[in-house]
Amino acid sequence: MERITVIIPENETKDFAAIADDYIIWAAGRAAAITMFPLPIADIGALMANEAYMIYRIAETYGYDIDSSIVSMLIASVGGTFTRRLLFSLLPILKIPIAAGITYAMGKVAKVYFASGMTMSREALRIEFTKARRKASRIDWYSKEPIDVQEGILS
Repeated sequence: MERITVIIPENETKDFAAIADDYIIWAAGRAAAITMFPLPIADIGALMANEAYMIYRIAETYGYDIDSSIVSMLIASVGGTFTRRLLFSLLPILKIPIAAGITYAMGKVAKVYFASGMTMSREALRIEFTKARRKASRIDWYSKEPIDVQEGILS
């Protein structure tokens, strides 16, 4: 993949991890909003597009110009996100926290992958996904309160 040169003025610093976390939270919020659509299975395409967009933005944050093969590899490496979405799409009460949680965890996987220089193994990505999924399960996705990055929920 082509590496993009990111030019930062001398008096300005960029916290790439914080920028990536912002993309992750926005994407998880969009996933929650998408799943409010009452028809089962109708939201899967939009959820997948939301995840792909988030992955592209995180890659860009870390200076990578990626193509769809990297997005597909990341999604495939964590295994079964499509199957999980399909199954839980049939359970309306669980759609919001599951969709937001899977998107959150996928974002965390993308973040560590690009931060590592795209060197992590599939097994390491699966482990990261599992850890992030556990953290996501502790987030109240129905709350209207903002998620506090400083409290360590997202780290």
